Amino acid sequence: MRRLVAADAWILDGNYGGTLDLRLAACDTAVFLDVPRRFCLARVITRRLRHRGRSRPELPRGCPERLSLEFLGWIWSYPHRRRAEVLRRLAALGGGQRSVVLRTAAEVEAFLMAQARSSHPLDGAWKRADILPRPWTCERK
Repeated sequence: MRRLVAADAWILDGNYGGTLDLRLAACDTAVFLDVPRRFCLARVITRRLRHRGRSRPELPRGCPERLSLEFLGWIWSYPHRRRAEVLRRLAALGGGQRSVVLRTAAEVEAFLMAQARSSHPLDGAWKRADILPRPWTCERK
């Protein structure tokens, strides 16, 4: 992770708390999708049905879409267990850093459209994200 965030441009997604401090310290922009859990649950279930038994295009081969009760429980409990801490960390970002909190599908869409129109979206990382190495692996349990 340290090697990835040392690069000139990067976009990482995920909510893994173990590297959140490292990622926040290195970023110039943090985008938090603070959408209602019913929206998250609907999207996860839709994604599962769409890619059932196959790997999603953005994941490595051999990582079929899976869904577990544990993951659904994590989504359901997230607003109560993690949200306030993430918002606190975002509020504490230093000078030269910005946080963007998007709370609705319309806000997400407007943000993405603005990035697509910008000549310097997210300081250039947006346009180069497709050539950056994918940091994830598929782990079977």
